[in-house]
Amino acid sequence: MKLRHQCFLNLRYRSFLARKRFKTTLGAYVFALCGLVPGMINAEELNTQGPKVLVSIKPLALLIAPLLSDMPQIAGSVDILLPPKASPHSYALKVSDRKQLIAADLVVWVGSDMERFLEKPIAAITRADAQKTLAAMDVSAMHWPESADEHDSKHQHHGLHDPHFWLNPQNAIALLDAVAKRLQVLNPGQQQDYQRRLEDLTSKIVDSELKVVDILKNVHSKPFVVSHDGFGHFVARFGLKQLAAIRVGVDSKPGAKHLYELRKGIVKAEAPCVLVDPGETDGWGVRLAEELNLRVASLDILAEEVEGMDYAKYIEGLARTVEACLSDGL
Repeated sequence: MKLRHQCFLNLRYRSFLARKRFKTTLGAYVFALCGLVPGMINAEELNTQGPKVLVSIKPLALLIAPLLSDMPQIAGSVDILLPPKASPHSYALKVSDRKQLIAADLVVWVGSDMERFLEKPIAAITRADAQKTLAAMDVSAMHWPESADEHDSKHQHHGLHDPHFWLNPQNAIALLDAVAKRLQVLNPGQQQDYQRRLEDLTSKIVDSELKVVDILKNVHSKPFVVSHDGFGHFVARFGLKQLAAIRVGVDSKPGAKHLYELRKGIVKAEAPCVLVDPGETDGWGVRLAEELNLRVASLDILAEEVEGMDYAKYIEGLARTVEACLSDGL
């Protein structure tokens, strides 16, 4: 009996020792973890300390996100106002969109020539704080295609300029410079970081522009047609031969006379290609291509199908799309 009792006491003692070791180990682990947590919180705080930047459309995010963070995909440092597939020409703001506009430290938009739905909200925000908004089309260093002052272009874009400025890499650099200056005022503690990223991005875009020139070197003389006239900046910058646009605006319909003249022009110029909008399967461009036996390529002007936040890769991708559509049959 005594032996059994002694065994019972030994087991309890061992169990006690095991629990004590476990608690000690657990305490050390918790202590170590608590030591790590402040650092983790600080790192997280660093990601959210910078200005909250809201852009109207994805092409602006491609440019600005890498300026805000060395890891734009992880930091999530820029928000895009328009949801995927939404048209900046005809979008209707929701209550949640208006809250985003108010909460942002900086709102970057293209301008009223493209985003008329933002005109009044941006005006109200600007009246309260002029530094809180930036219209890309107001940046003084922007380059505009020569045709932008013609009557047809005014009709197409409700203003003096084709608003798709980002299709010219020089304009991309101009916007980056303007945004970097604004960020340095909003967040002076990271002035050097913004400047470093600006220089790196500028160098990368210049290199990409040279690659685009090389990609397109054999197709400058080949005429092509676009589904709507929003490609002028790319055409002007890289010396391409756009024959005509099927529609003068995104939401307009081509008239019978225009289509008749367009068909004659395509046949006469032997244009091999029609560039259409992403997802266009039964539009005028596709129908015209089928009728005249032309090649069709999807031109992602609004970067709807672009993954990541790399403007250089985006602009090179556009060039490859154009080159592939024009090069066959040279």
